Amino acid sequence: SGFEILNNKRLNKVYQVAKLTLKNAMQDVYEDCPQREKTQFLGDALVEARVNYFLFGDDLLVKKSFGDFLSQKKYGFITGMAPTSRDFIFTDYGLSLSLMAYDYTLFTGEKIPHEVWQQIKYQLNHYMSVTANHGLITPLPGWLFVDWNSDLEKVKHEPLFFSAIYLTSLNQGMKLAATYGDKEALARWRPFYADLKQRMLKAMKKPVNRKVVNSVHFNTLLLLSDFYDNQKQQQLTADYVMRHIGEIKTPYFKFWALMAVYKGIYGSNRFDWYRNQILAEVKNYWGGMLAKWEGDSFWEIYDPDKKLLDIPGRWSRSHGWSSGPALLLPIVTAGIEPDYLGKKIILIKPQKGSDFKMRGLVGKGKYIDVKKQGEMLKIDSNINIKIKSEVKRGWVDCKGRCELKIE
Repeated sequence: SGFEILNNKRLNKVYQVAKLTLKNAMQDVYEDCPQREKTQFLGDALVEARVNYFLFGDDLLVKKSFGDFLSQKKYGFITGMAPTSRDFIFTDYGLSLSLMAYDYTLFTGEKIPHEVWQQIKYQLNHYMSVTANHGLITPLPGWLFVDWNSDLEKVKHEPLFFSAIYLTSLNQGMKLAATYGDKEALARWRPFYADLKQRMLKAMKKPVNRKVVNSVHFNTLLLLSDFYDNQKQQQLTADYVMRHIGEIKTPYFKFWALMAVYKGIYGSNRFDWYRNQILAEVKNYWGGMLAKWEGDSFWEIYDPDKKLLDIPGRWSRSHGWSSGPALLLPIVTAGIEPDYLGKKIILIKPQKGSDFKMRGLVGKGKYIDVKKQGEMLKIDSNINIKIKSEVKRGWVDCKGRCELKIE
């Protein structure tokens, strides 16, 4: 795959460095970094695998990851890192297993291994019984990571905050259950999902939870978990995250926040404005890192308000979780819907004023080429596609929007 904006050298450089950063981390596992820990963390691997699907289309490392993570458990839960000799659990990373599994199923069209599905169900079902007096979810003993952010220490252990982490995992688990036809799991999870949202809404109105409600990380999780049913509230939450995006200091959670904003505003009447804000943040944050340090990989953490030399040496200089722009830039510029994986119909809403060319993988062995020049698009693929119900190749005027039907 490839991507190039024909009139923006800085963003093109960001894309190329992000792509190389991911490639460096794809060894025999999805490494967090190739030169320091060389460990596979589930949260890191989730970002890397999702970016990989669009760029390289490799599913073998993900298959291996499932086995790696299932091989290391404590108290029946996966630890969230493999291989490791550490004797504790990443509580939030372990819950990311359902997100990785759902991405894999959508991309490959295959079911995850049976034992992986059973593990997901065990973890989700267990937390349904681990509730506080107010009906919210409480985390297991272990390390609740979420992000490198000192302000998070004040809120991330609160049941309301952890409930948002759990709800994100449960939401993807329900989608998997629907895909696999697991009626028993759906019958158990759907009413609990709805009830938990109502309990969270009540808790969000309490003054004691104000710091949680004002957290940009918490609001990002609300968007990722499909917490709000109406588009207006989604857009308000996306706007809040975008206004507070500067509080996030890692490429890891910056990626999730920008993806959440993109998901929250896709299809809205302010889509183009938000899209420009997302691209500007990629340029300022990842591009700012390059401006201070003209390297060929992105770092584990970057605070624009500090000099790079002020960052302790324990941080990685090439970190797989910072590869997010290699996915963000092409899908946001081309206007590809955020949940494109596994779709039979893919919407494309190209950015006005930006000419680009790209190739992206939309399924295993399935790619689409898109080139934009002025108001015209040239679309090609190695699979049958329909554009406005007509099989077509060459230049087409999509008038701001194309509907590609994959056959």
